[in-house]
Amino acid sequence: MKAAKQSAAPLGDWRLSPTVGAVRDGLADAGPVNAVVVAKAILERHPEYAKGTLGPDALHEGEPDTDRRPVDAWLAAVQELYNSETVPELHGRLVVIGLGLLSPSLREQLQQDNFWDALIGELREPLESLLSEQGRALLEPPDAVPTHPDQPLDRLEQDRLGRAAFARFLARRIAAVSEEEGSYAIHLYGPWGAGKSTVLRFLAQALAEADGARDGHGNATPGRWRVVEFNAWRHQHVHPPWWALLDAVFRRTQHRLSLWERACEYGWRFSAGRGVWLASLAILIAVAWLLVLVVLPWARAESAQTLPAEPAQTLPLAVLEVAGQLGALAVTLWGIASAVGRSLLVGSAEAARSYLSATRNPMETIKGRFTRLIDRLKPDRVAIFIDDLDRCRSAYVVELLEGIQTLFRDAPVVYVVAADRRWLNACYEEVYQSMRPWVHVPGKSLGTLFLEKLFQLSTPVPAAPPRIQEAYWHHLIGVRADAQEPTEETIEHDEREGINETDDEAALLRRLHEVQDPGRSQAIRERIVARLAEPEVVARTEHALKPFAPLLEPTPRAMKRLVNAYSTNRALALLSHLDIDREPLVRWTILSLRWPRLADALAEHPEWMERKEEAGAAVPAEIEALLGREVVQAVLDSGHGARKPLDAETIRLCATLRA
Repeated sequence: MKAAKQSAAPLGDWRLSPTVGAVRDGLADAGPVNAVVVAKAILERHPEYAKGTLGPDALHEGEPDTDRRPVDAWLAAVQELYNSETVPELHGRLVVIGLGLLSPSLREQLQQDNFWDALIGELREPLESLLSEQGRALLEPPDAVPTHPDQPLDRLEQDRLGRAAFARFLARRIAAVSEEEGSYAIHLYGPWGAGKSTVLRFLAQALAEADGARDGHGNATPGRWRVVEFNAWRHQHVHPPWWALLDAVFRRTQHRLSLWERACEYGWRFSAGRGVWLASLAILIAVAWLLVLVVLPWARAESAQTLPAEPAQTLPLAVLEVAGQLGALAVTLWGIASAVGRSLLVGSAEAARSYLSATRNPMETIKGRFTRLIDRLKPDRVAIFIDDLDRCRSAYVVELLEGIQTLFRDAPVVYVVAADRRWLNACYEEVYQSMRPWVHVPGKSLGTLFLEKLFQLSTPVPAAPPRIQEAYWHHLIGVRADAQEPTEETIEHDEREGINETDDEAALLRRLHEVQDPGRSQAIRERIVARLAEPEVVARTEHALKPFAPLLEPTPRAMKRLVNAYSTNRALALLSHLDIDREPLVRWTILSLRWPRLADALAEHPEWMERKEEAGAAVPAEIEALLGREVVQAVLDSGHGARKPLDAETIRLCATLRA
């Protein structure tokens, strides 16, 4: 009883049974644990529960990133599930049942061999009479659940899966892109339904936040990033694809141009490639005026001299003659104007085809016009978000991406393309299938070779950790309306300042490991992720990665690509609650950059790393050959005293970074 009395204080008026008090004291110094640990500790003291149908050894803790809390936090959460008027004391059975209600993975294990129902049956009163409203909701979810529209979210504050923090990270990386670099392309990939469109919308808002300023009165002023949203699927009927993209940029940004600049732009759009049409129209108008002012009066005078007639007869005939010729001229002009108008309709397929066929060097003209348009928007910056490209035909996909890579590469524009990378790879494979026998790079598909030239940064949609997935599921089915996870804005001032003053990744991670409360841990993770995107931290990270330079391809872009990809992987790991050391994460990043096919294969089959004889038959020949290469082994293990090489377990952990 002494232990129980000592343990009762943190729970207010609630008493703890001797068993629960002893478990509480025994786990007090263990730090955050998951629900299974607490339940096992109780079952070890009471193996007779439910007639001993389930021993503590039958319970497994599961993944390392499951919900972890200090034992006091678990007991406080269990307390909220019961009515204090009917449950004055928390005893072992109630705590195990409460933990099962809070942790679906534990409840699933407790349902083995009918243990769950038997344990509830051993209570003196019906369980429903002991539970609070929140506890009853968890015990029996309502039959009718709320209806949620299957539409992308629009506002950062709507986020429940940790995507807002990742959007802010990307926004800070984008804001740091120099205009002198020209265009900069980012590939945000994930399968259909992974949340790419939501991340794009979050990113648009985060860009405004990252670039926002304050005026003299402390009021927020609009940021200078202009986001152009382009839905490729809705425009794939327009050929060539870049024509509609150019038009979308102009329409979205024209309000930032002066009246003269807009007039010049509209003038070019009306006249581009239509010199013959306009010249013909001008000649026709000149002929009409000549006919009306000179030829017709002269003809009437001649007619009057050679064919004298009565005035009453001559005047009506002359009027009818002039009216008939003017009517015919008007009909001709109307037909020509209508035809020209249809062909000059801005953004139409007819306009694009007419321009390409009528202009001597159309691509250079288009490139110059686009660059001039972006220059006129300065000091504003332009970001173009391309969505739903993985719903379009192969030819359209390739032509649009090639237009970005060639026509629009000189303008300082940031492109963010949201599309399934498997779809983009397949599109290039189909369009350039005749080249496949002639182009072969070990570990890379033909499509990958094109994509890595186009994108400076490729990143998956972040995966949500199990605890956040569980909370989101409860939100969807309306089981409970818990407050959302604390965000980085809720961090105490001193702690925030400490993170802001730290520019070393290792030191930032040490700060995270010192946090015991899971709620605060999420907020700290989000703040650290934001800090990792700051230029001084990126520069420090680049310096820390230089020892791995010998493992990279010998190209000028290799180091920059490694820094970009590693920083993003570190952010994904933090938001996914995966604690991966620097060295294995760097090695995984290099493996993914140099041999993406090998990385994909090992992510699905980490056991192939072992290359044992019994597993060797299942390893494809290409993967077996790659694993046997010395340069690949140098990245995986180096063979020169790597402290933390890539093994099967580490690869399994790194693979979960992908949604």
